[in-house]
Amino acid sequence: MLIILIVSLAYYQALAATRNGLFTTDNIPIHLLSLKTSVYSEGPYAEIEYSQQYKNPFNHPIETVYYFPRTENSVFHKFEAILNEKVTGNYP
Repeated sequence: MLIILIVSLAYYQALAATRNGLFTTDNIPIHLLSLKTSVYSEGPYAEIEYSQQYKNPFNHPIETVYYFPRTENSVFHKFEAILNEKVTGNYP
């Protein structure tokens, strides 16, 4: 199983070091296979886009929780999850 997450955040501050990424419901972190970051800025604002790739390390389907990499002052703009080449989550 391959999971790709695309997250866009908009704010001018750098991201703080917080708990983020994909975890099982038993709080086991799922290893990040790859990360692509793009930054677009205009004046004091920036849009940061993350494309993260994870792989299920278990031999069975799992339920997961995703913690967004963001600061308290950032604005959540978009979320999209792709599972086995199909969009399974999309916001807004």
